[in-house]
Amino acid sequence: METIKIHEFSTHIEGETKGFQVGDYGNSTLRELPKPVARAIQDQLFQVSEAAQSYEPTAIGREVLSNKPGESDWSAIAIVTRGRDEGGREFPAYRYFLSEGADRLWMILDWMEHYQKVRGRLPVFNPRETKGPGQQEVHMIGRKPKVNLDRNWQKWLSESTAPLLVEPSQNVTPQMINRMAELKADRHQPVSWADNVVGLCRPETFIIIQTANEVAYQQLAEIRENLVGGASSLAPDSEILAIESEIEALVNNAQVRKERVETLATALQNQAVTKVQWSEIFNRLGATKALMGIPHANDARLLTLRAIALPETLPEFLKWLQPEDDKNQETPQQIASAKFQFQLRIHEYRRLEPLLGEGIKIALEQTIDRELPVENVFWLLTTKEVLWAKFRENLYENVKSDLSLISSSFN
Repeated sequence: METIKIHEFSTHIEGETKGFQVGDYGNSTLRELPKPVARAIQDQLFQVSEAAQSYEPTAIGREVLSNKPGESDWSAIAIVTRGRDEGGREFPAYRYFLSEGADRLWMILDWMEHYQKVRGRLPVFNPRETKGPGQQEVHMIGRKPKVNLDRNWQKWLSESTAPLLVEPSQNVTPQMINRMAELKADRHQPVSWADNVVGLCRPETFIIIQTANEVAYQQLAEIRENLVGGASSLAPDSEILAIESEIEALVNNAQVRKERVETLATALQNQAVTKVQWSEIFNRLGATKALMGIPHANDARLLTLRAIALPETLPEFLKWLQPEDDKNQETPQQIASAKFQFQLRIHEYRRLEPLLGEGIKIALEQTIDRELPVENVFWLLTTKEVLWAKFRENLYENVKSDLSLISSSFN
């Protein structure tokens, strides 16, 4: 038998008059986070997509290896659940468990199985369960459990390329997932896996992923196809970082510089960046949090750019601009967005026009289906500074033509 120490820390929240403000980390049994683990978190290696988050706990396991002298390797598992602040806003809540050394993921899982057996649940995020330095768990561990994988699993592992996706219908345990990741890694790379996943910020960094539902499986399969079979169609990291930097500059500066808009328009026109990559860019810059938080001018600019780059998000953007309880007056976020759109319109309207047209079509379809209030589209088409307002005349002409055609048919 061996005794191991299992440390932990979790998402930190601080009470404020307007609800809870998500901070850094709290309830830590360590005086200082291990630098390799801190770097892995900073690189989003444990992060789920905030726009695609499961209501059931997601588990993410990684061996985090040190690349500097004097630093230890660590094994870490994050349990991710949905948290909700006093303002009703949801956020991903992380509770991390870690043990010093590689090849210890199975040990942490063994402790979690014991915890679940005793308490009837996984050790999920709980801000009321306070801990401090020195209050780590101590767990007695025996032999490593033998996980038997039948020939079908072994064949699948040998023939497939990472990231491997496990369909939601497959009955696999976390220890099975960990074992499969170990076999696939084969000491050539750190073990990494995710269990019960809807969306991940860095899916390409995992060896094996167990999806939460069929929709998640199909979406991650599409990402995997791009990564494995058509990597050349994906924009390189350097280009993604450059675009992200330009968007951040457009969002955080009151004055819009022409060259930044040109860079963005070129990236959208060339279509080198996939929709998945665009979505990840905006999520990293805080789009999901902006939709749930108290509106600010910067949020209006960020979500305006998102609605242009991803036309399918235009209806969601319009609802955020004018909530149900603000139908009779122009909101501050509408004013901020219109001012920003006027500056964009001066520079690159023509090159953005195809995407704008796609967005207005989606918005009108949702209005007809009564999924989007007509007031939202009315603002979009009648506010002269707004980019989409240029489609108003075309819309009127199309409606007149349709009515004329109907009249002729009756005659």
